[in-house]
Amino acid sequence: MQSKYASLGTYLRSISSETRDLTLTFMEIEKILKFRLPSSAYEYQAWWAFETNPSQPQKVIWQNTGWRVVSIDLSRRLVRFQRISIPSDIKIKAPAVPPRKINIQSSSTIFKPQLEPIFGHLVIEIQEPAWNTIFVIPRGTVLIKGRHGIYHEITQAAGNYPYRFGCYAWANNSTLFYCGSFAADYMRGRFKSNLQARVHNYLQNHRTKETGNKNTNLMVFEHINQALINEDVLLKTFNFEKIKFGQENVAFTSYSQDPNLVRVVEDFLIAWFRKLGQCQWNRT
Repeated sequence: MQSKYASLGTYLRSISSETRDLTLTFMEIEKILKFRLPSSAYEYQAWWAFETNPSQPQKVIWQNTGWRVVSIDLSRRLVRFQRISIPSDIKIKAPAVPPRKINIQSSSTIFKPQLEPIFGHLVIEIQEPAWNTIFVIPRGTVLIKGRHGIYHEITQAAGNYPYRFGCYAWANNSTLFYCGSFAADYMRGRFKSNLQARVHNYLQNHRTKETGNKNTNLMVFEHINQALINEDVLLKTFNFEKIKFGQENVAFTSYSQDPNLVRVVEDFLIAWFRKLGQCQWNRT
C-alpha cells in the first residue's frame, strides 16, 4: 500500500542534486500532498524530528529520499530540509592536506576536521549532525530578567530535553548567533535537565564586573533582546548519530554522558561556525 506522503517523496526526488538545503512552508507541503497536515504537525516538533530508524510514515518518506528535517519553526510554519545522502552520480574528491595543517571538510552528513601533527594522524568525524529547535522566541518578545514573561515556557521546553550533557545554540533560521555547552551537573538544584539550568542562568544570573565587562549570561541576554526586534530567536541543540575519534566510535548517547567530550565538540563547533562567519556572539 502506497504511503499517503508518497507525493512529497516524489517532489523531493525531483529536486536538483546540487541543492543541499530546502525550506518549505506548511502550505507548500500541503499543496504537494493535496491534503492538510495533521494537527500534530502544527503542534509538535517531534512530528518532524529526525530519527535514525524512523517508523512514522512521513519521516520514512523524506529520509528514504535522502532528506531530513534540520529545523522547524511552528510559529511561522516553516520546515527546513537538508540532504543527507549524495546521489551516486556525484563524486567528491577531497583536496590534498599539507603536513601539519588543519583541513575542515563538511557535507550535509559529516563534519570532518583532520589534524596531522608530527606525532601521527588523527581524524575526527561527527556523523549525521543536526541542529534541533527546542524553543522559538517570537519576534517582538522582550525578555525580562527573572521568572517573568516567557521564562516558564522556555525553561519547561529545555527541561524536556532528555540528555544529560550537550551543546546548544541561540540562532535564527539560517545563522547561529552563539554556541555553547551544558557540561555541568545542575540536577541537584531541582532542575529537570542541565539544559534547563543553563537557560535559567541566561534569564536570571546577570553580573557586571567593576571593569564594566558583562558576564556571558547578561551579554547573550541583551543580544537576544536586540535580535528579537527584527526576528524570531531559536534555542537549538546539537545532535548526531555518532562521533569517530580515529578508530573509535562513540554513540550520541555515550557522548551525552561525557562532559569532557562535550567540551571538545563545543570548541570544534565554535571554531567551525566562526570560520563560516557565524557565532558572532561568542567572545572566543
